[in-house]
Formats: sequence, structure tokens, C-alpha cells
Amino acid sequence: MSKLFKREYCKSKLSEAERYYTMTQRKGEKALAFLYRLNLAAERAGVYFRKSSKKREQHLRQFVRNLSDESLKETLQSHRFKKVVDLEYILKQREELRQEDSPPARVQQTRDFRADNVVRDRLKPKRRDRAFVAQGDAELDSEEHEMSEDLPEPRTGTSGSSFAQEDLDGGGSNPRADVVLTKDELIHEVFRVMERVGWPQRAPP
Repeated sequence: MSKLFKREYCKSKLSEAERYYTMTQRKGEKALAFLYRLNLAAERAGVYFRKSSKKREQHLRQFVRNLSDESLKETLQSHRFKKVVDLEYILKQREELRQEDSPPARVQQTRDFRADNVVRDRLKPKRRDRAFVAQGDAELDSEEHEMSEDLPEPRTGTSGSSFAQEDLDGGGSNPRADVVLTKDELIHEVFRVMERVGWPQRAPP
């Protein structure tokens, strides 16, 4: 049998007077709620504490003696109450003060950080154009770097000028491409290329 069934079964076997005199404060039960429950049990047991001062003192002692809060028990033992309503008022004030002193309950909200990141990504302005330009610049830089590596190094002539024969002829099959030209030969080659492309002829100096 469960504990609840045993407790209710034993209560049914007890008389109202025995139930009243054996009543104690339950675990987690407030003092005011215990007083209301004890008052009801006293009335059922025929203990008329509201009319007789002697019965009232016995009833209050019964209440204080069965309190589970030792600090409250010591406080109430040093007081004498003329009416039960006075004790009820003190217990109500005590509960209200405790509620005011206790911090408000904070509701803990579970947040999905992945969902928050998705929302922030949707609200963040996208800078795709800038990234494309930067990427294009990087590609151009890499292409220019590759082109500069493919170009042949210019050869310096005796007069300090450099000229590639294959650039003048438009091809790389000229056997004189590796020959170092003098200044006169360089001028002659320039005029020869100009004649080939139809440039107006001028008398050489």
C-alpha cells in the first residue's frame, strides 16, 4: 500500500479528537495554512476555542507546539494572544514580508543560438559587390604577375638601349633575335618596320 493510502486509512480509524491532538504541520506547509487546518479539526472535535479563553490558550499551544519552524516557534511562545484572529493577522503579515523580501522569479528562456545567427545573417547587409571587386583585383594581380614572368628580359645594347627583334618582326622565329644591335642598326630596323606597316617615309638622319 502506498503511503498516502496508509495515512488516509489510519485517519479514518481515528476519532475527530484523536486526529486533532495528533495533527502536525506537513512538510512544505505554511504556518497560516496549518493554523486554518488545525482550527477546522478543533471545531470537528468539539473544541470550542473561540468561546472559551481556556480552550483558546490550549488550542494556541497545540498550534505552536506542532510548528516545524523553530524560529517562529520561539517567537510565538513569548506572546499571549487574546484572539485567534490576532495570530492569523501576524502570520499573514509575516508571509507578506517574506514575499516582498524574496527576489522575483526570473523566467529562464532557452535560446537557440543557431536560430539567432540565422536571423542576424538575414538582417546583416551583404557586401557581395565589394567582395567581387576585391576578388577581381586579386585575379588581375595574379594575371599581371604571370604575364610579367612570361615576358623575356630585355637585352641591353652598347648604347644603353634595349630592343627585342621578335617584337619588331611580330614573331619569334627571327635568327637575329639574340643579336645585340647598335644604335644605327636599331634605327634602321625601326624604319624597316614602319615601311612594312605603311608608315609615311622620312629621310633617315
